[in-house]
Amino acid sequence: MTFRFDEATRVDANHDGTFSARVHDGWDIGGNANGGYLLALVSAAMCKATDRSLPVAISCHYLGPVNDADVVIETRVVKTGKTFATAHATMRQGERVVVAAIGTCGNALPGGATRHVTQARPSPRRTPRFDTASAWSWRQSVPVATRYRVARLGTSRRRCRTCPTSRRPFRAARRVRVPARVPCRPD
Repeated sequence: MTFRFDEATRVDANHDGTFSARVHDGWDIGGNANGGYLLALVSAAMCKATDRSLPVAISCHYLGPVNDADVVIETRVVKTGKTFATAHATMRQGERVVVAAIGTCGNALPGGATRHVTQARPSPRRTPRFDTASAWSWRQSVPVATRYRVARLGTSRRRCRTCPTSRRPFRAARRVRVPARVPCRPD
């Protein structure tokens, strides 16, 4: 079964890492093609160029608008490894560069695995409770920091130091050290 998005993001290989594609009408916002749609075209070309099936991470720059036009995607494989491959891609409409991207592509499942296995959840003994961890750790982790409260002393006839032409009176303030309340350590 072929979906409409699969047809709209189809890229055809030309030669030497160059792919042709069509930016279809209907995938736009305000007359310009959606950035995610353009990224799908670029990532499809990068996956075909690297012979990998899944785009893992892509950094993309949109340099100009395009809608309902034929484009050429030039790809260059930067590095190929056992699991991942990195490629650079440039989408052009005529001579104008529309999208420039660099990304990493990989296989859907590493090493011929038939299912994905996640790591086990950490043991509850090593994971602190949220209510005790947030109150305890931030006060104890940085002993250099001291908490202060600002106490207003009132107004002065001096002018503000940051803007000498101001006619607003300067409000003097002083910092007063607030003793830290150390919570009871949970058992």
